[in-house]
Amino acid sequence: MKIFNKEPDFKFMNKRLIAFILSGLIIVAGAFVYFTKGFNLGIEFTGGTLIEIGFKETIDVDSVKTILKRGGIKNFLVQKVGEKEDSTFLIKTVTNKEKMKHKDFSLSQAGEEIKNILIAEFGTKANENKGKDINKATENELTTFLKSKGIADGIAFENAKIISEMPLIINFSDIDMFKDDNGNSVTLGITKLIKENFSINPLDINQLSKNELGYLLEKFWVNSSNTDVEAVVSDIGKKDIIETIVTALSKIRIVSELQKMENDLKLDFKETYSKRIKGILNESMSVDELISLLFTDKITSVIKEHTFIGNIKVLKEKAIGAQVGYDLQKKTVLATIWALLGMLVYVAFRFKFVFGLAALITLTHDVLISLSVILFLNVEMSLSVVAALLTIVGYSLNDTIVIFDRVRDNIKPLKREGAIVVLDKSINQTLGRTIVTSGTTLLTVLSLFFFGGDVIHAFSITLIVGVIVGTYSSIFQSCAWLKIWEKYFLETKKKKN
Repeated sequence: MKIFNKEPDFKFMNKRLIAFILSGLIIVAGAFVYFTKGFNLGIEFTGGTLIEIGFKETIDVDSVKTILKRGGIKNFLVQKVGEKEDSTFLIKTVTNKEKMKHKDFSLSQAGEEIKNILIAEFGTKANENKGKDINKATENELTTFLKSKGIADGIAFENAKIISEMPLIINFSDIDMFKDDNGNSVTLGITKLIKENFSINPLDINQLSKNELGYLLEKFWVNSSNTDVEAVVSDIGKKDIIETIVTALSKIRIVSELQKMENDLKLDFKETYSKRIKGILNESMSVDELISLLFTDKITSVIKEHTFIGNIKVLKEKAIGAQVGYDLQKKTVLATIWALLGMLVYVAFRFKFVFGLAALITLTHDVLISLSVILFLNVEMSLSVVAALLTIVGYSLNDTIVIFDRVRDNIKPLKREGAIVVLDKSINQTLGRTIVTSGTTLLTVLSLFFFGGDVIHAFSITLIVGVIVGTYSSIFQSCAWLKIWEKYFLETKKKKN
């Protein structure tokens, strides 16, 4: 594809000093921001917790911040994500080093603390009984409680372990009937102690895990009086039906209305099994009618009877220790350094050492400029951003090699005209290719930025910066450094007599 009717004759090398000054100013400004403010490090590098929470009702950022501060949470960041009408937030906390030193502290507890504060404030109250909910009691809490009631340490530990392994406790009688994988059951009399001191609160459909919901549907599964429904269940399998429903429900960000939830689940179920259902049914019933009957008998009725729709749902959780974050920082720096050195060796081997040195300086320039822009825009430094930076290194080198290849071809015929002529001509000869490659790549990353969503926002911003900087440096930086060492790169091998 030709961009120019004839080969252009731009004097790029005449502008090399301006390019050096411009790049230098950006890097110095970036260094100033780094030393005064630093990077907006993600939890991968700082250690801490990241929780994504959705609300059924409209909640603003300030309300979430106020509640967390009132609850004693420090060093946190609240960011609204998703569509404007959504009440979905990312809550990031940085690891408190003093807390981390405490032997009983864990990041899971830190995340649980945030969730409990928000649920207590915004969650729908559902006539909760006195006493801690047995479904929320941890193994350690149960062990401590049983020991406080005079139960021997070993028995307390074993019973607490069995109870904590139960998928869901709907009635206290479930405890007596449950057996773990080894066939062990709860010691006689333990259930009475649990019943007197713990409660079973109503189940929030937005708080149930996939395992808990699957257990609930299986426990209250009933046979339908309709033979067609039972024929479909027999063909598909009870286990597969429940798994399909649970998976479909987990895809719903937050359940706000029971009818809407049911419609979404039916649609997903129909897309998955409509062909199999058609093969079983006679002409007396449609696929939609059968699915409605199946849901009424086995799904919707169970959810209606045993759960309620709460106001809050935890959509995502992540926890990383401080030491892990520190190790990732070191590995990130090493990965970038080794990538740059690898490029130096490759280019030096393919061309000359001076070409490799120019490429190394250019790629380092690209990384520093990109990091400076990340600092200016306060983009969160995460592992995806690091991946984007390494991608930039590869992209920029590819364009640089194309120009260097043309420089090598032009050295012999144009050597007497000087380095500037050789370099300008080489850049102009590849300019059309550079514009097409960079333009199409930029369109792709712009699509990621505008349509990719918040999850890859930082990644796409870094790529946009990288494509622009990589194209600029291939033209104004890589060849400009060759000009500095012109007496070395213009040397040609002497023929042996």
